[in-house]
This record gives sequence, structure tokens and C-alpha cells, in this order.
Amino acid sequence: MKNKDTNKRIFLTLLVLGIIFGLYIYKLRSVAVYEDKIFEYRCINVNPKLNYFYDLMYKNAAKIKENPKIYSSSEEGLKFSEDMMIGTLEYVKEETKWLEIQKKHMDSLDFKLFTPWYLKKSLNYQYKMYNDYLNESNLILKMNSGEIEIQEGKDQNKKLKEIRYQDIKLYYDFSIKLSEIKDWRKKIITLHLPSGCNEENTFIPDTQYP
Repeated sequence: MKNKDTNKRIFLTLLVLGIIFGLYIYKLRSVAVYEDKIFEYRCINVNPKLNYFYDLMYKNAAKIKENPKIYSSSEEGLKFSEDMMIGTLEYVKEETKWLEIQKKHMDSLDFKLFTPWYLKKSLNYQYKMYNDYLNESNLILKMNSGEIEIQEGKDQNKKLKEIRYQDIKLYYDFSIKLSEIKDWRKKIITLHLPSGCNEENTFIPDTQYP
């Protein structure tokens, strides 16, 4: 009788542990899937607008630097300024929305309990990096509206760029280290690139502008 009771207790204990472990695996996977959806939203709605902004600046950088006063008053320069402001406003709107979604997720209980420490660190670096892009764009809007003087804006922009480059380096340096971390959970949380992401809308080009 005692053996039967002991076996029953062992069975129930293993059953409970199995259920708990199964729930843990489920939550690990579901959080990873949700994070993938958040990044896919970025690929589709945010990165194309950010890439458009940098592409526009890159194509016109030489002309602006060569003779900023003449270019800014020319028909081409006015068209560039208009396109840049429209593009910047659209980007700021989408980036702000994405950062809010990402921050809400990073503050969630599921994220805190089930996301491995190395992914938390990586996503935190990523969040800071994209917030840096937003800060630079908001500064451009303030300069354009006259809220900030041009020279003051240039000085601030230089500092913001330095911060962004530092955060980009932290993010990508840690991404390399992350690939070397051994953890059995990686097999569960590692997913394919979302269907809405591709080479063009996943990465932000490293372009320079005045």
C-alpha cells in the first residue's frame, strides 16, 4: 500500500512538473513570436520611412554642403526641404508608435519573467538605438519650425549623432556576443526572419549627412 502511495505521489509530482515545464516552454515561444511581430511591424511601417529620409539626405548632401544658401533657395532645394519635412513627420509618427509598443512589451510581466537576460539586454540596446534616431529627427523638425536656432541645432545634432553611434556600436557588438552565448532556450525562441522583413527594410544604412 505504501509503495502504491509513493508511486502515486511520484507520478503526480512528475505530472505537475511536466505541466509547469510545458507552460514555461509555451510562454517562452509565445513571447518570442510576439517580439517577432513587433519587429515585423517595424520592417513594414517604420524602417522604409527612416531609410527614405537618409536616402534623401545622402543624395542631396553634396549640393547642400557646396553652397547651402543658393541650394536652399533654389526650386530643387525647396522641393528637397518639403520632401524632407513630410518624410520626417511620417517617420516620427511611426517611430513614436513603434517605440511605445516596444516599451509596453518590455515593461510587461511576460517579458520580465520569460525573456532570457541576453535578449532583454539586446532589445534594450535596440530600443535606445532607435530612440536616438527619433531624437535626431525631432531636432530637425524643431530647427525647421524655428523653435531652435540653426547653429544651436547643428551643435545639438552633433552630440546626438555621437550618442547614436555609441548606442549602435553597443547594440551590434552585443549582437556578436549574443551569437556565442550557449543556452538551450535558443532552440525554442529562435525564429525565422518575419515574412514582412527583407534586406531592404530590415537594416538601416550607415550614411553620413551634414
